[in-house]
Amino acid sequence: MNKSELIMKVAEDADISKAKAEAAVNALINS
Repeated sequence: MNKSELIMKVAEDADISKAKAEAAVNALINS
């Protein structure tokens, strides 16, 4: 795996984590 592939993977994982965090916050607010 080269550097740019690794960067893309980390960025994807970060986006997924952000989406999960956002969903959790929205669930709390809407509960």
